Amino acid sequence: PGGNTMGSNFLNTIKLKDSLHFKNSSFTVGILEIVGDAASQNDGNTIDENKNACPAESDVHEDLKSRIENIFDDDSILFLQFIQISHHDSISETFRTTMSNCLDIILVICTNTSFQTNLQISEELRDFITKKANMLSSQARKSAAYEDPLSALFDPVAGYCDVDGKSCMLLSLTSSPGMESALKSVKGLLVKAVSLAGGKRMQGY
Repeated sequence: PGGNTMGSNFLNTIKLKDSLHFKNSSFTVGILEIVGDAASQNDGNTIDENKNACPAESDVHEDLKSRIENIFDDDSILFLQFIQISHHDSISETFRTTMSNCLDIILVICTNTSFQTNLQISEELRDFITKKANMLSSQARKSAAYEDPLSALFDPVAGYCDVDGKSCMLLSLTSSPGMESALKSVKGLLVKAVSLAGGKRMQGY
C-alpha cells in the first residue's frame, strides 16, 4: 500500500571489490534501510530524533553508507547492495528480494522511525528467522545503549534466515548514534555465525 516511494531509485552498489577478492573466504553484505516519515523526525516519538534541521534524504543515504563502510573496512567484507525504502512499503517483499541476491549478511537499519513502527518492523522480520541469535541481538542492544541510552528502546532482531532456498544472517538496528558501537561489538560474531552456517573460514575473527 502506498507504493514504493523510494525503492528502486535508491538501489545502489556500495562497494563492489575487484573480482580477485571474490573467493571462499569473502563475505557479502547487503543493507536495507527503512525510513520513517520525514514529519516524524521532530514529533518526539522517534528513536533517531534529530533536534536540528532535517538533512536531505540523499544526505542521510550517503551518510549511512559511509558510517557502515567505515565499520566493515575489511577486504574480506564485500558490500554488494544498498536498498532504501519507506516504512509504508512492503518490508517482507523487499526483504525476500534482498535475500534472493545470495548475500551472507543483511543489515536492516531503521532511520527516523517511530517506536510503534520499530515494533512492527521487528515483528515482520522475525517471521523470516529460522534460528534466533539472542546473544547477538542482546550484545548489539547493550552496546548501542551504552553510546546512546535511547537506543535501548529499539529491539534488535538477529538470527539465521532460510527462505526459498536462500539463507543469510540478519541483524536489525536503528541508525542512532549507537549504531557504530553495536556493529563493532557484533561484527566478529556475525562473521563467525556465517562461517559456521556456510562452512567458510576466515582469519582474524
